[in-house]
Amino acid sequence: LANELTRVFDQVFLITHVEIEEPPNSTLIELVDGKVAETRRITSQEEG
Repeated sequence: LANELTRVFDQVFLITHVEIEEPPNSTLIELVDGKVAETRRITSQEEG
């Protein structure tokens, strides 16, 4: 799904309250109480 979406859109924002598989080549921004708690770049499917 991530590959299909990125062919159509330059940027895709996914907001969820449950854990998901982290798509490769994405940036994960974790919020806690509305504030950024962690930011990390996902470069391959092995990370996460």
